[in-house]
Amino acid sequence: GCAHYFARKLILVVVPTVPLQQDLATKCRAAGLVVSTKLSEINASRICICCPEAVTADVSWNIFVRLAGERSVARVFIDEAHVYPLQDRFRLNFERIFMIRSLGVPVAFMTGTASTSLIPKIQAMFHSAKDVFVINPGIR
Repeated sequence: GCAHYFARKLILVVVPTVPLQQDLATKCRAAGLVVSTKLSEINASRICICCPEAVTADVSWNIFVRLAGERSVARVFIDEAHVYPLQDRFRLNFERIFMIRSLGVPVAFMTGTASTSLIPKIQAMFHSAKDVFVINPGIR
């Protein structure tokens, strides 16, 4: 079933900052989930929570590309997606992440605070398509 599918594949959650990465990993562990914060440490975990720099570093990126080629990535979640169009410095760190979709990996963009006018900017920035979702329960 669905749980078995996700148990065998990597779920990558990309968050914009290291403190947010650490906070989310701590909350997941408190909930009983086994998570890692480095792609190089996913042997014990199939959930990895990383900041953009950690995903796009050469060693991590090579691991991710290998897993994508093996069809071992279930989905990539980009958390706090509203931050990226607003701050130029994130665009540099996401140059490789823009290529995720070309590897055939499904991507979901999540934001709880973006205005309806910002959502098209998020979609344009990440070259979204029908397999990309912007989840925004707090639309204003």
